[in-house]
Amino acid sequence: MLSDYYQIELKDFDQDFFDLLETVGQIKQPDFKVLPYFHTVYANGEKAGIVGYQPASLPDTGNVEIILAPEYRGKGLIAKIYDTLAQEHHLKTLYATINLRNMTSLSAHEKIGFQRLPAEKQAQLKEKGIIGEGEMRLEKSV
Repeated sequence: MLSDYYQIELKDFDQDFFDLLETVGQIKQPDFKVLPYFHTVYANGEKAGIVGYQPASLPDTGNVEIILAPEYRGKGLIAKIYDTLAQEHHLKTLYATINLRNMTSLSAHEKIGFQRLPAEKQAQLKEKGIIGEGEMRLEKSV
């Protein structure tokens, strides 16, 4: 597997690197409250992306976000990155909110074990304003 070639490390969030990534509509700028939960991803010592989470209402649970530099996409890295994030922050359940126009991301998340929440739960989340129109919530136990 191609991802086996890469050693993943999470280091402090790098605002300058974040600004270089094409993040519009893919990942939100972390605010000061969640900044400690966001990291720069290094693959074999090179900056590869940004990953982080916002703590959810349940313990050991986080709403994850990820963006990879174009040259690191399609290499099977997101599973290793999320596993590293979960281990470092002692997370047991990950939630991802995916824009339905981003079918590549949706497919990648499902490929690594994220499952779509039932339609009824999706509707409740939309009603509460937690997810927007054109978005879908997925869940994964780690």
